[in-house]
Amino acid sequence: MPINSCRPNVLKMTAGQAKKFLEAQDKPTLVQFAADWCEFCEASRPEVEATSAALCDRARVVRVNVDKAPQLADKFGVNALPDFVVMHRGKVVARIKGYADRKTLLRAVSKALQARKR
Repeated sequence: MPINSCRPNVLKMTAGQAKKFLEAQDKPTLVQFAADWCEFCEASRPEVEATSAALCDRARVVRVNVDKAPQLADKFGVNALPDFVVMHRGKVVARIKGYADRKTLLRAVSKALQARKR
């Protein structure tokens, strides 16, 4: 997937916002479950931002703070941080546990983008 020149647009959401947003999305969405105290979450921040920039408007990227949204984290079975979930049409289509680089994140989202074309 080529790198685009879009600006990163990682949306930070509360549990209520994220729940409504994810239910209403027609585009694939990469959700990063993270916490401010998590070193690997912070280390992956530049990779998540680069992923957002590369995806432009083809997919959404959302960051959810598990300390502020524990119910949402429970709903998605988050038991380690960071935890990345790719959603498409209201379903989890991919999951990556732990630190992930841009290439890995883009690969996970690209599968959802290909499925979207079908």
